[in-house]
Amino acid sequence: MARFSPADSVFAGFRFARERPATLLVWSAYFLLALAVTSVAMVGIGGDSLTSLSIALRGSNPDQQQVARLLNEVAPAILFGGILMVVFGAVLSTAILRVRMTPGPHPWGGLRLGGGELRLLGSKVLVLVLAVAAEFLAGVVAVALQSVGVPAAVGLAVGVLLLVAPLMVRLSLAGVVSQAESKLNPARSFQLTRPLFWRLLGAFVLLGAIMLVILVLVAIIFTALIGATALGGGGNMDQIAMAAMQGRFDGLNPLVAGLYILSNLAQVWVVVVFQTVFLSLCVDAYDAALREQG
Repeated sequence: MARFSPADSVFAGFRFARERPATLLVWSAYFLLALAVTSVAMVGIGGDSLTSLSIALRGSNPDQQQVARLLNEVAPAILFGGILMVVFGAVLSTAILRVRMTPGPHPWGGLRLGGGELRLLGSKVLVLVLAVAAEFLAGVVAVALQSVGVPAAVGLAVGVLLLVAPLMVRLSLAGVVSQAESKLNPARSFQLTRPLFWRLLGAFVLLGAIMLVILVLVAIIFTALIGATALGGGGNMDQIAMAAMQGRFDGLNPLVAGLYILSNLAQVWVVVVFQTVFLSLCVDAYDAALREQG
Protein backbone atom coordinates (compact mmCIF):
# COMPACT_ATOMS: atom_id res chain seq x y z
CA MET A 1 0.00 0.00 0.00
CA ALA A 2 1.32 3.45 -0.96
CA ARG A 3 0.06 5.11 2.23
CA PHE A 4 -0.67 3.64 5.60
CA SER A 5 -4.36 2.70 5.77
CA PRO A 6 -5.69 1.65 9.21
CA ALA A 7 -8.34 -0.74 7.91
CA ASP A 8 -6.15 -2.23 5.19
CA SER A 9 -3.29 -2.84 7.64
CA VAL A 10 -5.54 -4.47 10.26
CA PHE A 11 -7.08 -6.88 7.76
CA ALA A 12 -3.68 -7.53 6.15
CA GLY A 13 -2.51 -8.57 9.60
CA PHE A 14 -5.39 -11.04 9.89
CA ARG A 15 -4.49 -12.42 6.44
CA PHE A 16 -0.87 -12.82 7.56
CA ALA A 17 -2.05 -14.84 10.57
CA ARG A 18 -4.55 -16.90 8.56
CA GLU A 19 -1.94 -17.89 5.98
CA ARG A 20 0.33 -19.40 8.67
CA PRO A 21 -1.79 -21.78 10.77
CA ALA A 22 1.12 -24.10 11.59
CA THR A 23 3.35 -21.21 12.69
CA LEU A 24 0.50 -19.76 14.73
CA LEU A 25 0.09 -23.14 16.41
CA VAL A 26 3.79 -23.14 17.38
CA TRP A 27 3.48 -19.62 18.80
CA SER A 28 0.35 -20.58 20.74
CA ALA A 29 2.03 -23.67 22.19
CA TYR A 30 4.99 -21.53 23.25
CA PHE A 31 2.72 -18.92 24.84
CA LEU A 32 0.77 -21.64 26.65
CA LEU A 33 4.03 -23.06 28.01
CA ALA A 34 5.09 -19.56 29.10
CA LEU A 35 1.80 -19.12 30.97
CA ALA A 36 2.22 -22.52 32.65
CA VAL A 37 5.79 -21.75 33.77
CA THR A 38 4.73 -18.33 35.03
CA SER A 39 1.76 -19.76 36.93
CA VAL A 40 3.90 -22.42 38.60
CA ALA A 41 6.47 -19.80 39.58
CA MET A 42 3.80 -17.49 40.98
CA VAL A 43 2.21 -20.29 43.00
CA GLY A 44 5.63 -21.28 44.28
CA ILE A 45 6.21 -17.72 45.54
CA GLY A 46 2.69 -16.70 46.53
CA GLY A 47 1.54 -20.06 47.90
CA ASP A 48 -1.92 -20.24 49.46
CA SER A 49 -2.18 -16.44 49.49
CA LEU A 50 -3.01 -16.44 45.77
CA THR A 51 -5.89 -18.86 46.28
CA SER A 52 -7.08 -16.91 49.32
CA LEU A 53 -7.01 -13.66 47.35
CA SER A 54 -9.04 -15.21 44.54
CA ILE A 55 -11.62 -16.50 47.02
CA ALA A 56 -11.78 -13.13 48.81
CA LEU A 57 -12.34 -11.25 45.57
CA ARG A 58 -15.15 -13.57 44.47
CA GLY A 59 -17.34 -12.50 47.38
CA SER A 60 -20.13 -9.98 46.84
CA ASN A 61 -18.75 -7.77 49.64
CA PRO A 62 -15.02 -8.50 50.06
CA ASP A 63 -13.26 -7.46 53.24
CA GLN A 64 -11.07 -4.56 52.10
CA GLN A 65 -8.53 -5.04 54.90
CA GLN A 66 -8.18 -8.73 54.10
CA VAL A 67 -7.82 -7.99 50.39
CA ALA A 68 -5.15 -5.34 51.09
CA ARG A 69 -3.24 -7.76 53.33
CA LEU A 70 -3.37 -10.53 50.74
CA LEU A 71 -2.30 -8.15 47.98
CA ASN A 72 0.79 -7.27 49.99
CA GLU A 73 1.54 -10.95 50.47
CA VAL A 74 1.22 -11.84 46.79
CA ALA A 75 2.92 -8.69 45.45
CA PRO A 76 6.32 -10.43 45.00
CA ALA A 77 4.64 -13.29 43.11
CA ILE A 78 2.75 -10.87 40.85
CA LEU A 79 5.89 -8.82 40.20
CA PHE A 80 7.97 -11.90 39.36
CA GLY A 81 5.19 -13.24 37.14
CA GLY A 82 5.04 -9.93 35.31
CA ILE A 83 8.80 -9.96 34.73
CA LEU A 84 8.65 -13.51 33.37
CA MET A 85 5.85 -12.60 30.96
CA VAL A 86 7.78 -9.59 29.69
CA VAL A 87 10.77 -11.84 28.95
CA PHE A 88 8.66 -14.59 27.36
CA GLY A 89 6.69 -11.95 25.44
CA ALA A 90 9.88 -10.46 24.01
CA VAL A 91 10.86 -13.85 22.58
CA LEU A 92 7.42 -14.33 21.03
CA SER A 93 7.28 -10.81 19.61
CA THR A 94 10.74 -11.19 18.06
CA ALA A 95 9.71 -14.47 16.43
CA ILE A 96 6.58 -12.86 14.96
CA LEU A 97 8.58 -9.91 13.63
CA ARG A 98 11.24 -12.27 12.24
CA VAL A 99 8.65 -14.21 10.25
CA ARG A 100 6.83 -11.03 9.19
CA MET A 101 9.92 -9.12 8.09
CA THR A 102 12.20 -11.85 6.73
CA PRO A 103 11.00 -14.03 3.82
CA GLY A 104 11.83 -17.72 3.85
CA PRO A 105 11.36 -20.74 6.11
CA HIS A 106 11.62 -20.24 9.86
CA PRO A 107 12.07 -23.44 11.90
CA TRP A 108 10.09 -23.47 15.14
CA GLY A 109 8.18 -20.40 14.02
CA GLY A 110 11.29 -18.24 14.31
CA LEU A 111 11.52 -18.85 18.06
CA ARG A 112 15.06 -18.64 19.36
CA LEU A 113 17.31 -16.68 21.72
CA GLY A 114 19.79 -14.13 20.45
CA GLY A 115 20.59 -10.49 19.99
CA GLY A 116 17.23 -9.71 18.42
CA GLU A 117 15.40 -10.98 21.49
CA LEU A 118 17.64 -8.96 23.80
CA ARG A 119 17.10 -5.79 21.77
CA LEU A 120 13.35 -6.24 21.79
CA LEU A 121 13.40 -7.00 25.53
CA GLY A 122 15.33 -3.78 26.07
CA SER A 123 12.78 -1.95 23.93
CA LYS A 124 9.92 -3.39 25.97
CA VAL A 125 11.57 -2.38 29.24
CA LEU A 126 12.12 1.19 28.01
CA VAL A 127 8.50 1.45 26.88
CA LEU A 128 7.28 0.06 30.22
CA VAL A 129 9.39 2.57 32.16
CA LEU A 130 7.99 5.44 30.11
CA ALA A 131 4.47 4.05 30.47
CA VAL A 132 4.83 3.89 34.26
CA ALA A 133 6.09 7.48 34.29
CA ALA A 134 3.11 8.57 32.18
CA GLU A 135 0.70 6.70 34.46
CA PHE A 136 2.25 8.46 37.47
CA LEU A 137 1.68 11.82 35.78
CA ALA A 138 -1.89 10.74 34.98
CA GLY A 139 -2.37 10.06 38.69
CA VAL A 140 -1.03 13.54 39.48
CA VAL A 141 -3.54 15.00 37.01
CA ALA A 142 -6.34 13.01 38.66
CA VAL A 143 -5.38 14.33 42.11
CA ALA A 144 -5.20 17.89 40.81
CA LEU A 145 -8.63 17.63 39.18
CA GLN A 146 -10.07 16.00 42.30
CA SER A 147 -9.08 19.09 44.30
CA VAL A 148 -11.46 21.16 42.15
CA GLY A 149 -14.35 18.71 42.46
CA VAL A 150 -13.73 16.34 39.55
CA PRO A 151 -14.26 12.66 40.51
CA ALA A 152 -11.01 10.69 40.78
CA ALA A 153 -12.07 8.15 38.15
CA VAL A 154 -12.88 10.90 35.65
CA GLY A 155 -9.60 12.67 36.35
CA LEU A 156 -7.65 9.45 35.90
CA ALA A 157 -9.44 8.75 32.62
CA VAL A 158 -8.55 12.24 31.40
CA GLY A 159 -4.91 11.70 32.36
CA VAL A 160 -4.78 8.35 30.56
CA LEU A 161 -6.38 9.76 27.40
CA LEU A 162 -4.13 12.82 27.30
CA LEU A 163 -0.84 11.27 28.44
CA VAL A 164 -0.66 7.48 28.43
CA ALA A 165 -2.58 6.65 25.23
CA PRO A 166 -0.72 9.15 22.98
CA LEU A 167 2.62 8.04 24.41
CA MET A 168 1.86 4.39 23.67
CA VAL A 169 0.91 5.22 20.09
CA ARG A 170 4.12 7.21 19.59
CA LEU A 171 6.19 4.32 21.04
CA SER A 172 4.33 1.58 19.16
CA LEU A 173 7.08 1.18 16.54
CA ALA A 174 9.93 0.84 19.04
CA GLY A 175 9.92 -2.96 18.76
CA VAL A 176 9.97 -2.89 14.96
CA VAL A 177 12.81 -0.34 15.01
CA SER A 178 14.82 -2.59 17.34
CA GLN A 179 14.64 -5.38 14.74
CA ALA A 180 14.69 -3.48 11.45
CA GLU A 181 17.50 -1.10 12.45
CA SER A 182 19.21 -3.31 15.08
CA LYS A 183 19.23 -0.65 17.79
CA LEU A 184 17.27 0.58 20.78
CA ASN A 185 15.95 3.98 19.80
CA PRO A 186 12.50 5.00 21.14
CA ALA A 187 13.11 8.48 19.73
CA ARG A 188 13.12 6.90 16.27
CA SER A 189 9.60 5.60 16.94
CA PHE A 190 8.52 9.13 17.87
CA GLN A 191 9.95 10.40 14.59
CA LEU A 192 8.31 7.74 12.44
CA THR A 193 4.88 7.96 14.06
CA ARG A 194 4.59 11.75 13.90
CA PRO A 195 2.80 11.83 10.50
CA LEU A 196 0.93 8.57 11.22
CA PHE A 197 -0.39 9.33 14.70
CA TRP A 198 -4.12 9.57 13.99
CA ARG A 199 -4.08 6.74 11.47
CA LEU A 200 -2.18 4.52 13.90
CA LEU A 201 -4.61 5.41 16.69
CA GLY A 202 -7.52 4.50 14.41
CA ALA A 203 -5.87 1.18 13.51
CA PHE A 204 -5.29 0.27 17.16
CA VAL A 205 -8.86 1.19 18.10
CA LEU A 206 -10.22 -0.91 15.22
CA LEU A 207 -8.02 -3.89 16.12
CA GLY A 208 -8.91 -3.59 19.80
CA ALA A 209 -12.62 -3.49 19.02
CA ILE A 210 -12.42 -6.57 16.78
CA MET A 211 -10.43 -8.59 19.30
CA LEU A 212 -12.68 -7.51 22.17
CA VAL A 213 -15.73 -8.76 20.29
CA ILE A 214 -13.99 -12.08 19.56
CA LEU A 215 -12.91 -12.54 23.18
CA VAL A 216 -16.39 -11.72 24.49
CA LEU A 217 -17.97 -14.19 22.07
CA VAL A 218 -15.50 -16.91 23.05
CA ALA A 219 -16.13 -16.23 26.75
CA ILE A 220 -19.93 -16.23 26.34
CA ILE A 221 -19.98 -19.44 24.30
CA PHE A 222 -17.71 -21.42 26.60
CA THR A 223 -19.25 -20.03 29.79
CA ALA A 224 -22.68 -21.11 28.56
CA LEU A 225 -21.43 -24.56 27.57
CA ILE A 226 -19.50 -25.10 30.81
CA GLY A 227 -22.33 -23.75 32.96
CA ALA A 228 -24.95 -25.93 31.27
CA THR A 229 -22.76 -29.03 31.50
CA ALA A 230 -21.86 -28.36 35.15
CA LEU A 231 -25.48 -27.73 36.17
CA GLY A 232 -26.59 -30.83 34.31
CA GLY A 233 -24.15 -32.83 36.43
CA GLY A 234 -25.21 -31.20 39.69
CA GLY A 235 -22.25 -28.83 39.94
CA ASN A 236 -21.85 -25.06 39.67
CA MET A 237 -19.46 -22.45 38.32
CA ASP A 238 -17.90 -21.79 41.74
CA GLN A 239 -16.71 -25.39 41.92
CA ILE A 240 -15.12 -25.01 38.49
CA ALA A 241 -13.40 -21.79 39.51
CA MET A 242 -12.03 -23.35 42.69
CA ALA A 243 -10.79 -26.41 40.82
CA ALA A 244 -9.05 -24.15 38.28
CA MET A 245 -7.36 -22.07 40.99
CA GLN A 246 -6.12 -25.19 42.79
CA GLY A 247 -5.27 -27.08 39.60
CA ARG A 248 -7.43 -30.04 40.67
CA PHE A 249 -9.84 -31.30 38.04
CA ASP A 250 -10.15 -34.89 39.24
CA GLY A 251 -13.43 -34.21 41.07
CA LEU A 252 -15.09 -32.54 38.09
CA ASN A 253 -17.16 -33.99 35.30
CA PRO A 254 -14.57 -34.89 32.59
CA LEU A 255 -16.65 -33.04 29.99
CA VAL A 256 -16.67 -29.90 32.15
CA ALA A 257 -12.91 -30.12 32.69
CA GLY A 258 -12.39 -30.65 28.96
CA LEU A 259 -14.53 -27.65 28.06
CA TYR A 260 -12.72 -25.49 30.61
CA ILE A 261 -9.32 -26.46 29.18
CA LEU A 262 -10.59 -25.92 25.62
CA SER A 263 -11.87 -22.46 26.53
CA ASN A 264 -8.44 -21.50 27.86
CA LEU A 265 -6.76 -22.83 24.73
CA ALA A 266 -9.15 -20.76 22.61
CA GLN A 267 -8.32 -17.63 24.62
CA VAL A 268 -4.59 -18.28 24.24
CA TRP A 269 -5.10 -18.62 20.49
CA VAL A 270 -6.99 -15.30 20.35
CA VAL A 271 -4.27 -13.51 22.33
CA VAL A 272 -1.54 -14.83 20.00
CA VAL A 273 -3.58 -13.81 16.95
CA PHE A 274 -3.97 -10.33 18.45
CA GLN A 275 -0.21 -10.03 19.01
CA THR A 276 0.47 -11.27 15.48
CA VAL A 277 -1.93 -8.81 13.87
CA PHE A 278 -0.70 -5.95 16.06
CA LEU A 279 2.96 -6.50 15.13
CA SER A 280 2.11 -7.00 11.46
CA LEU A 281 0.24 -3.70 11.57
CA CYS A 282 3.28 -2.03 13.15
CA VAL A 283 5.54 -3.36 10.40
CA ASP A 284 3.16 -1.91 7.78
CA ALA A 285 3.23 1.43 9.61
CA TYR A 286 7.04 1.37 9.77
CA ASP A 287 7.33 0.67 6.03
CA ALA A 288 4.76 3.34 5.21
CA ALA A 289 6.52 5.90 7.40
CA LEU A 290 9.80 5.27 5.57
CA ARG A 291 8.06 5.73 2.20
CA GLU A 292 6.26 8.88 3.28
CA GLN A 293 9.44 10.37 4.70
CA GLY A 294 11.38 9.48 1.56
